[in-house]
Amino acid sequence: MENQVLERYVVRPAEQGHRIVDVWTGQTVKIAAVPQDDLSEAEAQRTAKMLNDRAAKGERKIHE
Repeated sequence: MENQVLERYVVRPAEQGHRIVDVWTGQTVKIAAVPQDDLSEAEAQRTAKMLNDRAAKGERKIHE
């Protein structure tokens, strides 16, 4: 069996475009109080990767 790492931040479809979801809370991520939804898929993937990279380094509080 492969050793898979689960990501904390994932991209999901939104009303228009895509949103970034925190899998710990099930909520749309907020950065500087701005919900990360209605993004292009590329922008959502890029931002989720940045958030996951920071979380992997142990940074706990990333949004709100």
